[in-house]
Amino acid sequence: MSVVRQLLDAGLLDELHLFVHPATAGGGLRLFRDGDPERPMKLVSATPFKTGLVYLVYTPDPNPPTGGYAEAAALLPDE
Repeated sequence: MSVVRQLLDAGLLDELHLFVHPATAGGGLRLFRDGDPERPMKLVSATPFKTGLVYLVYTPDPNPPTGGYAEAAALLPDE
């Protein structure tokens, strides 16, 4: 079990820093596992780079907004 997973499970993670790169891997280690409890997070910052990489910082959100994927998807612009 990784340190990040241990901190998440114990509720001790105060920030989550993620680098997201637009590439498919088809496998590998997952940060979140099937069956993990929901952990509402709030986006603090997002920094895009010319390479397509995005640096994201999240903090736990004790009062997350209500709704789910369907409600969020309905707000996306039509393409």
